[in-house]
Amino acid sequence: MAKKITAAQKKKAAEAKEKEARKKKALKAKEAKQRDAVNAKKKAAAQKMADQKKRIKALDSKKDLNTGDLVEKLSLENGITRTEAKKIVNGFLGTIQSHVTKGHSVHLTGFGVFERVKRKGRTGRNPQTGEKVKIPAKRLPNFRPGKPFKALVEPKVFG
Repeated sequence: MAKKITAAQKKKAAEAKEKEARKKKALKAKEAKQRDAVNAKKKAAAQKMADQKKRIKALDSKKDLNTGDLVEKLSLENGITRTEAKKIVNGFLGTIQSHVTKGHSVHLTGFGVFERVKRKGRTGRNPQTGEKVKIPAKRLPNFRPGKPFKALVEPKVFG
């Protein structure tokens, strides 16, 4: 025999179905919100990458780069902060300067050699008076580019 379903039971079943429908709707809304958040993050990341590429392109087209530009380019191309890039650049330059100051040379294969050279003393002339002037000997930093670097600058001569 089939059991008779009372009105209260029908109401309870309808409420349960409605509650389940609300849960599903809330879950779908939550999932949609998460999808939107992920899409917004992806869009922001894509925009950031596009901005970085534009900035790198602008730095590449710049005629002269200063230390700040070099730091910025290094940070953009390697995904590091400007502070980290600045530490790297300053550390690199400081190491070269300290070694050359001590009279040592720094060889960077494929790039060139930083070294200290001695310039002999000589006699020169004062251009205003024509008087002879003694120019003392001095030590100066010098850079000799390596062959691969020269080939990049002037491929027809060294390539």
